[in-house]
Amino acid sequence: MVVERDRQPEESLGSWMRRRDRREFLKEAGLAGLALLSADILAACGGGSPSPSSSPSGASKAPVHLTEFTWVGSGQDVQPPKFRAEYVAKHPNVSIDFLPGTNAETYPRIVQSLQVTPNNPLVNFGYFNIDAITKGTKANIWEPLDPNVVTNLSKVYPAYRRPQNKGVIFSISAIGLMYNTKLVNPPPTSWKDLWDPRFKGKVAFWDAPNWSFNGLVVTARLYGGGEDNIEPGMRIYEQAAKSGQIQSLYNSNDAGKQLLVSGAAVITPFFFGIMEPWVVEEGAPLGYVVPKEGQIAFPLGLEVVKGSSKDQIRAAEEIINMILAPDAVAEWCNLTYSLPCVAGAKVDPKLGTLPAYHENNVVKAIQLDWQKIADNNNAWLEEWNSRVKANLK
Repeated sequence: MVVERDRQPEESLGSWMRRRDRREFLKEAGLAGLALLSADILAACGGGSPSPSSSPSGASKAPVHLTEFTWVGSGQDVQPPKFRAEYVAKHPNVSIDFLPGTNAETYPRIVQSLQVTPNNPLVNFGYFNIDAITKGTKANIWEPLDPNVVTNLSKVYPAYRRPQNKGVIFSISAIGLMYNTKLVNPPPTSWKDLWDPRFKGKVAFWDAPNWSFNGLVVTARLYGGGEDNIEPGMRIYEQAAKSGQIQSLYNSNDAGKQLLVSGAAVITPFFFGIMEPWVVEEGAPLGYVVPKEGQIAFPLGLEVVKGSSKDQIRAAEEIINMILAPDAVAEWCNLTYSLPCVAGAKVDPKLGTLPAYHENNVVKAIQLDWQKIADNNNAWLEEWNSRVKANLK
């Protein structure tokens, strides 16, 4: 459903939650993890200010250097420098470099670095999306978090705790359809609109292997397939490439933005939380649609990479504990238009008026099988390259 900015919005998630208790919400939604998250988005419970843990008695004071993987733009680059400055001020023997980028670009480089130098990974810790987290879990490259150090793990909703504490989910981003508001009228309403003839030559997609947010899996589901049978979706993408429906493939948030702002493309599957700051802060002519079939719930998390030294792991865990503090998670969600997965994170109530946060859109959000996506990655990539990428006009 499209909600125009100058129209009275639907009932907000916050007001709806005030009319139902959590038990009834879980019963009605049938999505325990997402429902639990929604119920607490605007909870008025307190949270301590983020502050770094003190180093343990007798801990090494030798120089410790870490590389932190961070995301860029759309409010995602605000907190890391702040936490670094706060942590280093109390731990002067620690230095932290940032490696900014995307999961699509950086995760393969991390894996390659571990293959070449197992005790010297490209990065020691950082922000990872559920796609990279699941692949990394399968590849066994994540260190478990110590709950005695990362004490804020206890505040993370149980549905978003990772097995054996190998990382943690702290927020969720919504994925729907982004379109150019000046060039598209009426706005799209369905995932199937990606194949509408009126958009021929004007549809852009994330390149593989970004299956969860390039629309392939949800398209397969809509046409009789899914994670266990990607063929219905792959067939449609192949036909779209051959017919000229697809304008281009891209590999970064900024590339997607430029394609749509310039008008080279006018529609693409995209993240609400990344798009919205471009609209609010830059006046970009972009709109977000929650497709009638549902938007995709996309978890975001934090991981420590294997091969890091004990001192690097300890420092990374202490910084992750700062990031997980309720006030810090609330700030992240306000900056990035995400949904919090930590109890006590008091998100700005105005977010509840935006389409991605509306009651029905949260309840019916599409939950993907991340493990099956990871298991099928190599086979899908081969099909994508030979059938879709190779046939682009």
